[in-house]
Amino acid sequence: MTRQDVLEQYKVDPRSGIIKSPGKFEGELCFVPYLWELILEGEGDEIGEGDEIVTRIEVSDDDRLQFPELIEDEAFTLYEDDQGFVHCSSVEGPEA
Repeated sequence: MTRQDVLEQYKVDPRSGIIKSPGKFEGELCFVPYLWELILEGEGDEIGEGDEIVTRIEVSDDDRLQFPELIEDEAFTLYEDDQGFVHCSSVEGPEA
């Protein structure tokens, strides 16, 4: 998935970069579907607690080429809730 794919598949607010289309990525930033697809392809490390599976994924230079807004981020955690919505949070510093 590329940035162009995201922009074609989802309605994205041009100023905030937030996905406005209803569905699992609604309210998340435009790079979240891209990162989620990487996780589904086996990227990242599961760090889940209890019944919730959370995946930590590092941001690469290739990711930053697709999504320049990732320039200051090193990693993210993503998870899918019981209702099918994907949530994403920036991670500060190296993995603990």
